[in-house]
Amino acid sequence: MKKALLILFAIFIYANQISAFDVSQPKLCDVLNTKNDDFAPVWNPYENVLYFNSISKGFSRFYIAEYSNGIFSKPNEYLAKLNKSRNNQSYISFISENEAILSDYRMSNSRSYINLHRTHKEKNRFVQAYAIDELECDNFSGHSTITDDGKTMVFASNCYSSEDDTDLLITYIDNSGNWSDPIPLQELNTPGNEITPYFVSYDTLLFASNGMQGPGGFDIYMSAKISGQWQTPRPVTAVNTQFDESDPAIINDELFLFASNRSGGKGGLDIYCCELNREPQEIESTGEELDLEVKTFTLSITKNRYIETIPVAYYPFQYRKLDTNYLLDKEIIKNDINFRKILAKGLSVGSVTDTLGLMKSNIEYSKLNLITKDSIVLKPSMLDIKLNAGPKEAIKNWKCYFEFGSANTRFKIAEGVLMPFHKLFPYSYLAENTDFEDSIKVVLSAYNLKEQEFEETFKMTISTSLTSGYNVTKTKNKKYYTFIFPKVKPEVITSGVYDSIFEEIGQFNSVAKSISVEYLDYSGKSSVEAIKKKIKNINKRIPIKSRKSSYRNNKIYSKALSEYLVIIKIELK
Repeated sequence: MKKALLILFAIFIYANQISAFDVSQPKLCDVLNTKNDDFAPVWNPYENVLYFNSISKGFSRFYIAEYSNGIFSKPNEYLAKLNKSRNNQSYISFISENEAILSDYRMSNSRSYINLHRTHKEKNRFVQAYAIDELECDNFSGHSTITDDGKTMVFASNCYSSEDDTDLLITYIDNSGNWSDPIPLQELNTPGNEITPYFVSYDTLLFASNGMQGPGGFDIYMSAKISGQWQTPRPVTAVNTQFDESDPAIINDELFLFASNRSGGKGGLDIYCCELNREPQEIESTGEELDLEVKTFTLSITKNRYIETIPVAYYPFQYRKLDTNYLLDKEIIKNDINFRKILAKGLSVGSVTDTLGLMKSNIEYSKLNLITKDSIVLKPSMLDIKLNAGPKEAIKNWKCYFEFGSANTRFKIAEGVLMPFHKLFPYSYLAENTDFEDSIKVVLSAYNLKEQEFEETFKMTISTSLTSGYNVTKTKNKKYYTFIFPKVKPEVITSGVYDSIFEEIGQFNSVAKSISVEYLDYSGKSSVEAIKKKIKNINKRIPIKSRKSSYRNNKIYSKALSEYLVIIKIELK
């Protein structure tokens, strides 16, 4: 079995949170939405109308709506060749009054891909889009946004990512109208997915990401370019929820739009709007408060685990002779409280008649799991950690920790007095010395000059993916799947209390070559014959044989327990 633990994070912790925008409470733009997906709003300043996409007719098509005095008109489908009848064109952005770029399908030699396309107006209507040759790629490229002067474009693509995630890329148009080779926006990209960018101005960008450990899947972030560098993205906290938020857009510097699949909407994705105040919120400082910030790159932890699964029919055994060094013996000690006397050695069938009804309603088989391999892979092996706090003159000292486990065990990353702080941390040490549970926390703690502590905690959820595997043993180039069965009296086997286990064995009809029923002492021979008869009734075409076997030391059960067991081995084709 493989158990993959993937931790994706780009952490932004603030003692006092600054929202990228001051916006009102989001409201559903009711008139724009349907029971299907509605998304990708963008304002066309040349026509003074809103363009957006809807799949209300089964495919993504463009719709337009007017906006005046805070009210949207009822949208109409854009009636032009731009809307193909059976395609999924979307996410339009405008270069000029007569030119635009959008996402549409391009057919390659083998299949179609969403790529960037260009369109222009003829007779005042946009024509069917055509691929931008210099930006073609055999993978996803779309979600374009263009600066007001029409010279710079940012878009999302996984054509240029080594991890196959979508990143933001920037390209510039030259004097001949061709776009330059795209450049990844490294300051904004994570090993997660960055999508749906939107230029607020030439130096301010909105976008959505699921790689920064926001409250939901995709959340909306803002970054400003200062002295040629894109700054640390900050979440638009007023709109982000536990659901997905994406497709940000602004109308006339007064209305903020976005798409979300949060509850309370009309369909899957719905368009929401809120009034916008683009002035950032100011923090009132008393000279005593500290603002804390932690930033790291995304880390991927993959834990590969192989587990052998061994089905075991219910074991009515006594406690004596059991050994807690063995897996099955431990299970008996843990679970055999209610049935320890049922069918125990020396009891006759008549003495357990009253218990058979109880057994019929309760008996089942368990599956013992035996881990045989466990390995951890980390990317990257070194974790780049950047810390900052302020005002700097008010800091006495600080410490930064990882916190993990139900006991909230802390592992110190760094400590000091000066800020900012930058360190490459060998994360493999933590991974190899930590029993990962469902989350890891990053804690930044700082003291001001009055010995007051300021602390922020960010919880990184570990997502797990589990797949099951069979316990397959190999002997002389033969492969076997094994069931462990209790040696009980034949009358009990024929009573039907173990029928669910025999039905499980019957599921191997299509892959079984033969079945062997093995007993470890001669007193189990009568039980074996009853078991063989039961199996023959289900697996009539598969050869079944029985034989006495000897105990072989293993990780599952002790020698003391072997006299109580029958082993059913299914040879696989």
